Amino acid sequence: MPGIKGTAIAAAIAMLLGALVGAAGAWTWQAHRYDKDIATLQRDQAEKDRQQARADEAQLRQEREKRAGLERQLGELDARHYEELNNAKTENARLAAALAAGTRQLSIRARCTAPADGVPSTTSGAGLGDGGAATAILYGEDAADIQALVADADAIAAALRFFQGRERAIQTRDTSVDARR
Repeated sequence: MPGIKGTAIAAAIAMLLGALVGAAGAWTWQAHRYDKDIATLQRDQAEKDRQQARADEAQLRQEREKRAGLERQLGELDARHYEELNNAKTENARLAAALAAGTRQLSIRARCTAPADGVPSTTSGAGLGDGGAATAILYGEDAADIQALVADADAIAAALRFFQGRERAIQTRDTSVDARR
């Protein structure tokens, strides 16, 4: 009987070895399938990453172009208003020189109003109290002071136009950026 026992042990060992070989084969096959799945997932993720990088690059390029356009627009605006300011300064300097030389006079139109009762008061000095028009001619320092005020007003108006134009350009850019989002 030892032969049957030995045969049974040999059969059990053979079955155990067969099961181990089958398990190893299944393990290898499953590992290969998982490796393929992981490789596919990695390839898909890499493609998604490349597409996202291209989209980000395109958006960045577009933002750079918009910024360059805005900077160019602001530069043109600055140059135009700087030229306006210089022209106003030149004209004001020319007028100031003409006033100082006496070749130009500064006059102010005025209207003297009549008193409500139509009768001039007795304490008033000489003047037109009949509502008639009058013209006052200013010379020298007084005219120069008024001309300097006008020059300052021109400079402030030019600066205001510049800043308003710049703000409009920035608002337009911000509005277009917000609309894309």
